[in-house]
Amino acid sequence: MMILKNPSAGDILHYMGKGFKVTKVEPLPQKRFLMDERGLRLEFIKQRKEFIMDKPIVICLCGSTRFADHHAIMRWELEKQGAIVLMINYLPAWYAESQGWDGHDHFGEKAGLKEYLDELHLRKIDLSDKVIVINVDGYIGDSTSAEIRYAKITGKSVEYLEPLEQTTPATPINHLKSSSNTP
Repeated sequence: MMILKNPSAGDILHYMGKGFKVTKVEPLPQKRFLMDERGLRLEFIKQRKEFIMDKPIVICLCGSTRFADHHAIMRWELEKQGAIVLMINYLPAWYAESQGWDGHDHFGEKAGLKEYLDELHLRKIDLSDKVIVINVDGYIGDSTSAEIRYAKITGKSVEYLEPLEQTTPATPINHLKSSSNTP
């Protein structure tokens, strides 16, 4: 006879699969914990208090998929500063090739998901505190223009990688330097 003390469902299935007949399961006595209103253990909160940061800002990046490298760099730089960054999902070229897609952008269209992914990106804007537009060489396409209009209508702050009248290329690093100098 085998007695399992406080087994998980996986333990029970494992032994049953090995031909054992599980006839009795004895749970271990449960330890009681003080919980806060969110259901978090108070002792855990006290131990981790010094590691818990203030609520981070949530930023949504908008811009053409052709600027995947700029999006990735901006995300990295903002996350190093403690921001949560939402953006479109970029796929590596090898994956696109494995799906039979050519080129390096607009994979949502090639997969027949453009409208769905556009709507999903609007939900990311809803979740964000502000939007940063990756407008390399001043380029803003139709989808990005619609996202900017939506962000403004919903009261989100909108910033641009490059000033709208600028014609010289900018980089995410330069944007961060210039925005950190402004009050």
